[in-house]
Amino acid sequence: MHAFLVFLQIMLFCSLSYGVVICGTVTDSISGEPVDSATFIFRIGDCIDSCPVTQSDANGLFRKEVLNPISDPFNVVIAKNDYNSIILRVFVESDSINLGIIKISKYIASAITFSGTVIDSMSQMPISGVRITMKKNSGDINPYKFFTTDSAGSFNQVISVPNNTSLLTSISHSGYYSKSIEITTFTNFVNQIILLQPEGSLQIKVTGQVLDSISGIPVEYAKVILFSTYLSPPDTSYTANDGKFMRFIKAGIVGSPVTPEMYCTIHFDGYDKKIIKKRLSVTSPYSDVDLEEILISKSNSQSLIGQHHSKISSPFEHSKGHSVLTLSGRLVSSDNNIQKPYSVSTQTILRVNKKNNGASKKKLYITGREQ
Repeated sequence: MHAFLVFLQIMLFCSLSYGVVICGTVTDSISGEPVDSATFIFRIGDCIDSCPVTQSDANGLFRKEVLNPISDPFNVVIAKNDYNSIILRVFVESDSINLGIIKISKYIASAITFSGTVIDSMSQMPISGVRITMKKNSGDINPYKFFTTDSAGSFNQVISVPNNTSLLTSISHSGYYSKSIEITTFTNFVNQIILLQPEGSLQIKVTGQVLDSISGIPVEYAKVILFSTYLSPPDTSYTANDGKFMRFIKAGIVGSPVTPEMYCTIHFDGYDKKIIKKRLSVTSPYSDVDLEEILISKSNSQSLIGQHHSKISSPFEHSKGHSVLTLSGRLVSSDNNIQKPYSVSTQTILRVNKKNNGASKKKLYITGREQ
C-alpha cells in the first residue's frame, strides 16, 4: 500500500509541465526511508559545467524540467554524502520521464590522515589560504569535503574515504596553476610537500640519482648545483640517503625565449666533480628532465700531509735546490688527521732547505694513493 501511494505521489509530481520532465524518488536501500538532499546531475549532450542539476526534497522526491532538446540516451548521476554514488542510463520515450524509486546504499569508509604543506615552487615559501576540494565524482556540484591551508601553508585532516573508491582532490589558489591528486584508503599522504607553480612561469622538474661509479652505491649528501639563465643565484640542493634529488627550477616565462641549456654539477669530497650539460625542451608550463643515474668517480689522487719519521740521511743527491729522498713510514690524511698507510713513489722530489745538510725534520706535501 505504501509503495502504491509513493507511485501516485510521483505521478502527480511529474505532471503539469511545459517541457520534458524528469522525476522520481530516492530511498535508503536498507531502511526504505526517503533520502533528502541527494544531488541529481543530468549528463545531457556534451554538457560539463552547465548540466541541469536538482536535489531531492524531505520526502526523497526530485523533479527537473528541461526545456532544451534532450539527446537520447543520457546519464543521470545520483550522489549523496555517506552514500555510494550511482549512474542511471535513461532513454527518452516521452516528455515525462519517471525514474520511479531509486535505492541508494550507504558506503563503508575508512579514516585516513591527510596532511602536508603547500609551498611556492619558485620561492619555496608556504602559501596560506590554498583551497583543497575533495569530490567523489568529477561532476559533483557539492564537494565531499573542502578546507584551506593555514598561515604556514599547512593542513591536517582526518578524512573518511569510502572503501573501494577514491576522492578526486583539487588544490588551487589565485595566481597559481591548480594541481589534482587522487586519495584512496591506500593513500599514505602524511606530512607531504605540495608544490604549486606560479601562473605564467615555465618550470622544469629535474630529477636524478648520484651513484659511485665502481660500487654502484648511492652517494648521500652530494651537492647538486643547477645553472641556467633564469636561475640567479644557481639552485643548490643535496642528495637524499638513496642518492636521489628532485628540484623545480624556473626555465622562463610564458611568451619569452626558453633557456636552451642547463648545467648540472655534482660535488662530493673525495670524488671528481661531475658536469652535465642538458638541452632543455619546454613545451608546457610543466616539463620533466630526468638525468637518470649519475656516476661519479673517486679522485685518483688526494692531497696528504706526511712527516718523515727520521732524519734525512746524508750525503744525498741534489741539484739546483732539489733533493731526491727515499720516503718510509705512515702519512696523515689532510681530511681527518687519521694515520693510514699510503703507497707513494719510493723516490719523491721535493724542495728542501739545504741548511744543516737537510737534516732537520720537514713536513712533506705530496700526492699519494690510499692502499
